[in-house]
Amino acid sequence: MSGTDSGSADVTPRKTVRKIKLWKPADIIVILLWISAGFFLMFRAGSDARAASPALRLEVTKDRETVGVYSLDEDRIVEIDGSNTFEIKDGRVRMVSADCPDRVCVHSREISSDGESIVCLPNHVVLKITGGEGGGIDAITE
Repeated sequence: MSGTDSGSADVTPRKTVRKIKLWKPADIIVILLWISAGFFLMFRAGSDARAASPALRLEVTKDRETVGVYSLDEDRIVEIDGSNTFEIKDGRVRMVSADCPDRVCVHSREISSDGESIVCLPNHVVLKITGGEGGGIDAITE
């Protein structure tokens, strides 16, 4: 035979392809920790702002005269001249009952922030929360 061995297979070096992982398990854990920390801080900031605000109180008027002023820190149920009854519980106010025909005030949502109110038009009763920081921006328009 000549100088080359024709019986042996031609062996070319095999290129090894390494798969590169884009995300490692540690990367995913770090990302999840950052996301959960963000949510925690977001919710905590909201509760801190509520706790840091000045004491809110409820002003109750009937026929344009102040009937009473109540702190939102103390839970209670109050009847107004036998026509309306409201409840203060956990810093929120709701109208429990009213003897007016439509009872819109009873079906309105609870209030808990400065400037919010519940109005019973037939009985001329207004429940309004005051004493917060106020002056905040409600919306920005162009």
